[in-house]
Amino acid sequence: MKNPNINPVAIYSNAELQQKGILSENKGKSGVYCWTNLENGNYYVGSSVNLKNRFNHYFSKGFLEKNKGSIINQSQLKNGYSNFKLENLEYCDPDKAIAREQYYLDFLKPDYNVLHSAGSRLGSVVLAETRKQISSAMTGRKLTEATKAKMVSSWKDREISEARTAHMAMLNEKANSPERIEQSIKNLSKYKAERSKATPLSSREGLHPSFSKRAAVKVTDLETGNFVEYESISQTAEVLGSNKSTERNYLKSLRPFQGKYRFSVISRGISTICAQKISDFKIHNTNTKQISAIIPEKNLDNYKQVSIKKHFAVATKEWHNSVYTYNSKSTISLLVIDQMIIKIITSYLNSFYLEDKKKNHFPAKLVRQKLHSLYMNKVYVSKPELKHTNSKVIITLYVYASRRKTFDWLYKYIDDRMFNQLDYKNQFYLSTLISKFYNKKVVFRIIQLRYFHLNPSILAEQLAISLTNRRTSVLGALRNTLKKVRKLNYNKFDKNSLKRASLNATSNVSMESYKKNQLINKDLLKHEILASLKYRSVIGVRFEIAGRLTKRNTAARSVHKVGQKGIMKNIESSFKGRSTVLLRGAVRPNLDFASISSKTRNGAFNIKCWVSNHYSTLAYFQ
Repeated sequence: MKNPNINPVAIYSNAELQQKGILSENKGKSGVYCWTNLENGNYYVGSSVNLKNRFNHYFSKGFLEKNKGSIINQSQLKNGYSNFKLENLEYCDPDKAIAREQYYLDFLKPDYNVLHSAGSRLGSVVLAETRKQISSAMTGRKLTEATKAKMVSSWKDREISEARTAHMAMLNEKANSPERIEQSIKNLSKYKAERSKATPLSSREGLHPSFSKRAAVKVTDLETGNFVEYESISQTAEVLGSNKSTERNYLKSLRPFQGKYRFSVISRGISTICAQKISDFKIHNTNTKQISAIIPEKNLDNYKQVSIKKHFAVATKEWHNSVYTYNSKSTISLLVIDQMIIKIITSYLNSFYLEDKKKNHFPAKLVRQKLHSLYMNKVYVSKPELKHTNSKVIITLYVYASRRKTFDWLYKYIDDRMFNQLDYKNQFYLSTLISKFYNKKVVFRIIQLRYFHLNPSILAEQLAISLTNRRTSVLGALRNTLKKVRKLNYNKFDKNSLKRASLNATSNVSMESYKKNQLINKDLLKHEILASLKYRSVIGVRFEIAGRLTKRNTAARSVHKVGQKGIMKNIESSFKGRSTVLLRGAVRPNLDFASISSKTRNGAFNIKCWVSNHYSTLAYFQ
C-alpha cells in the first residue's frame, strides 16, 4: 500500500509462502485487512470478527470458485497467492470492525471494492436472472413480529453516511423533476392508444380483450355441455370457491378450470343472464381440492331411459369407527380405548366357556380341556365396528366358530346356556363393563358367520394362528386356507354365471313369490330377505405374508409369500360394464381389507388379507 499515513500492524509480503503464519497469528482476532496485487498495485479492504476463518476462505480454492462474483476472488484465482501481499491494518473489537472498515474505505478508496458501504449490499449489480430468483423466493413470505421489531430497531440505530444521504436526495429530485413527469404522461398516453386499437385474436372466441371486473362470464361444462352465465368475475369466483385473479388467468389463457370448466366473457350488450338459479349449478370446493358439479335435475318425462341410482350395499364399510363431535380433542382418547375394547371383547368371548359347568356328565377338568381344544381356540372375533351417537355406542361384531355343530353334538347334555355367548343376558354384563370407558350406553350387534372367509380379519387371524406353530410350512398353511375358501365362479361370457349371487339364487323363494304372497310371516322375512342383504358369496381372496417365518432358530431370515384364489375385480365394472364409485380415495367398494400382526420364537410377521365380494351398485338384483 502506497500510503505513508497508514502503518499496518502486520505485513505478509508473500501470502502463499506465509499461509501457516497468517492463520496461526490471527487466530481469535478481529480487525481490518488489506489484499494488495503486486502486479498492478490494486488492493481490497475488508474486515472480519474472526480473521482466521476469513483467511481460511481466501485460501480455499473451492470457496473462491463458488463465489466468483467477487473481484478479489477472481483476481486471486487468476494471479495466484504468490502475487498478493496481505496487510493487517489494525486489530479492534468485533463490534467496531464495520466502523473501522468504513473509515479505511472512505480514506483509501480501494480498486477491488465494488461496494463502498461497509456491511451493506448497497451499490451491488444484480443480474436479471438473480432478480427473478430473489423475487420467487420472497413471494408469499411473511415476517414474524419478532423479526419486524428487530428490523425497526436496526434501522433506528443505523447511521447513514453523508454521501449516501446526498445520493438518495439526488435520485428523489431526479424522479420528481418536470421532465420525468412529462415523459411518464407521454408513455401512459401511448400505451392507452395502442390498447384501444387492439383487436381480439381469432383463436380466442368469446374473449373480449378489455374485460373488466363487471364483465359477464359464461361457464361451460365440457363433459355435459351445460353452461351458466354469471354477472361478474367476482360472482363466478365466489360460486367456484376460487379468487378473482385465478378466474382472470383462466379467461386469458383459455385453459379449462380444473380440467372441466371453460370460461368465456360475454359482451355486455348482448349478455342475458340465464333464469337458471346459481344454486342449480353450484360447484363445491372441498379440502382435498376435488371439484364436483351438481347438474340441474332433468325432466324424466323427456327421456325414455332413466339411469338407476347407485347405492352401497349393507356390508360396505368405509370406516371402522364413526363418530361426530364438535370438539376435536374429545376423539384423541378413542384410539387407545378402541384397542382396550378389542382385547376385552376377545378375552370375554374366549373365557366365557371356562365358567360354571354344572349339569355336566364329564369330569370338570376334562370338559375344560375339551372346551379349550375344540371350541375356544376356534372362536374368532372380527375387529369391532363402532358407531357413536349422543346417547349410546353401537358395537358390531362378526363371530365365527368352526366346530359349533360338532361341539354341540358332542356335549349335547351340557347346558346350552353355557355356550350361547350371544344371549342378551350375557351381553348385558359386557356392555356394562365397556360403558364405563365411553360414559355412554353400549349396544352390541353380534353377527355369527357361517363361513370364516366372509370376514377378512377372521380369515387372517385363522391363518396367523396356524403359522405360530414352527412346524407348519408357510406355503402349506397358505394353501390349506385357500382350499377352504368357497368362492363363486364367474364367467364373463356365461350370462347365467352372473346370476348365481342374486337374491333368487340364495334361496328357493323368488322375488316374484314375495310380491304375490301378501301374508309373509316374520321367520320368512328374517331368514330369506334380511339374510340375503349380507354378502353371501365371495369371488376372490388374496394374502400377503411377510416376516420371520423360517423353521430354523438361528440366523432367521424374512419370508415373503403371496397367495390368491379367484379374482379381485369389481363385477359391476369389469363384467357388466357399469360405472362404479370409489371409497376413501382409491379404495374399491368390492374389497374388504384386514392386517394382522403376530409373532413366533424367531420374530414377528404380518398378514394382509383382501376379500373380494359380489357387490352391486344398483338398486335391483340380476
